[in-house]
Amino acid sequence: LMCSELGNSNSHSQDTMPFVLAGQGGQGVNMPMGRIVEGDSHSNLLVSLANMMGFDDVTKYGDDGMSENTGPLSGLIL
Repeated sequence: LMCSELGNSNSHSQDTMPFVLAGQGGQGVNMPMGRIVEGDSHSNLLVSLANMMGFDDVTKYGDDGMSENTGPLSGLIL
């Protein structure tokens, strides 16, 4: 996982933050080449990663008032 904490460094915006998830995807990850996820919170990506590492009790990440915690990203985990 490679990411930045800002989407736009000039305005310190957290919109459109870039995240790159790379690897073989052979461990239960559905990673079609060049997949772009828009309109979802990065918190949901982090929940998905925690679930893939065996932390099934993780259902949200971060402050409820600051992010859209809706659970893991749909279609990421096989």
